[in-house]
Amino acid sequence: MPDTRWRGFIKEYSGSTMMQCKIHDKINYEEIQGTIKAQSEFVLSAIRKVIQKRIYKGLDIAKRGGHDYEFDEIPGLL
Repeated sequence: MPDTRWRGFIKEYSGSTMMQCKIHDKINYEEIQGTIKAQSEFVLSAIRKVIQKRIYKGLDIAKRGGHDYEFDEIPGLL
């Protein structure tokens, strides 16, 4: 903001820095907390849907006598 808009209206102190915050007319700042919460819940819900499709049964190491699995034997790894 040009200093001509505020100089003389706002007290200046030596060593201080004037700062500003831009306000957007399309954002309802009174509802911003609820908006962010709704967006967060939407994203987490979408992530959960993807994760549920990729859950595989665990490997039974004891059944194999402690032997390692080959990469192509591990579901979902490839």
